[in-house]
Amino acid sequence: MIKDNDKIEILNLEGATINRLKNNGIFYIKDLINIKYQDLFFIKKIGKTRAKEIKDKLHQLGLTLKDEEKDYKAKIDNLKSNNITLLGDLGLNIKLCYILYKKDIFTFEDLLNNIDNIKEIPNLKDRGEFIILDFIKNIKYKEYLSLNEKEDKIKNIAILTKVISLELEQDLSILLKENLLKELKEVLLELDSILKEDKIERKIYE
Repeated sequence: MIKDNDKIEILNLEGATINRLKNNGIFYIKDLINIKYQDLFFIKKIGKTRAKEIKDKLHQLGLTLKDEEKDYKAKIDNLKSNNITLLGDLGLNIKLCYILYKKDIFTFEDLLNNIDNIKEIPNLKDRGEFIILDFIKNIKYKEYLSLNEKEDKIKNIAILTKVISLELEQDLSILLKENLLKELKEVLLELDSILKEDKIERKIYE
């Protein structure tokens, strides 16, 4: 867990960037996150390239510069005032939440709508992508157990199948892949069972 009083070295920035920040009195994370992105350009010998490097490194750790924090926090406050459940409220890792919030992905519905684009999100490592996919899968599994309508179940299974397939594309251990394949088989068997039951019911009423 990154703390405000951690030294800026924890960001693993280039040595030259670290030195230029220190030369301007920026030694700790708390010093850095209180600076606006545009103001970084005016720090001696930082420039746009190093400013972007700093911003990206902060994002990887779920941190933001002063103006960015204000922007997404205002959106979060607005959503909460309307009693909208955010990803953080559902238990997703807070660092991953911040990365998603910066891409305007605040709710579970937002996440589902961007499921095909998760791997394209900047600063989201493979491990982070897998955690997010697993997060979606676990919620949809729980939801499935409470469903009664066949159509809703089939839609739910379609999402589960998609998520597990995306998980299988990750660089995983053989054991984990085997477990995912078992999950996929169980989901498809459940779908087959629903479809067969539906056919039987149709014959009865024909």
